[in-house]
Amino acid sequence: MKLLNKKKPELQTKKNQKKGKIMNSIYCADICKSQSRLFIYASKQGFDMEEFACNFMNSELANLEMDSAYYAYSVSDGRELMSFLIEEGLHFHPTKKQVGLLSDSEIAGWVGHMYRLLAIRKGVHSRQVYNALPYNKMVQLWVGGHTMDDESFVDTICL
Repeated sequence: MKLLNKKKPELQTKKNQKKGKIMNSIYCADICKSQSRLFIYASKQGFDMEEFACNFMNSELANLEMDSAYYAYSVSDGRELMSFLIEEGLHFHPTKKQVGLLSDSEIAGWVGHMYRLLAIRKGVHSRQVYNALPYNKMVQLWVGGHTMDDESFVDTICL
C-alpha cells in the first residue's frame, strides 16, 4: 500500500484551528492510539526501541501521513502500520536487551502516544518532536509523565 499524502502536510496549528481545520478530539485520540499500538507492536517484536523511534519519527509515514490534518489509516493496528514502514524501506533490528516485559511495551506505547499528541498539539513535524525528545529522554519522562493527564504533560514540554 502506497502512502497517500505526497505533499507537505497541513499541520495542526492555531492558524488552521481558526479556519476550522483542527482535528476533532475523537480523531486525535484515534491517531494517538494507532501510533501507541505501533510502538507496542515494535516493542513486543523485540526491536531496539531507540532505533525504531528514530527511524519512525523521521519516516515519510510519520512526517507526510500522520502529521497531516487527516490520516486515512488513523485506526490502524501496529502490524498494518509496520507494513507501511517496511514498504518505505526501513529496517529494524532486534535489541540485545531483555524484551517482552509488560513495562517495556507499556512504556513504548506511552512514548508513541505522546509523540503523536505532541506533534498535534504543538503543530510541529514528528522529526522535530523526536529531535527535541529522543526515545531515551521520553523513557526518563515516563516516570512522572505517565501519571499526569496527557494534555497537562504536553503543556509542560517546550519544543
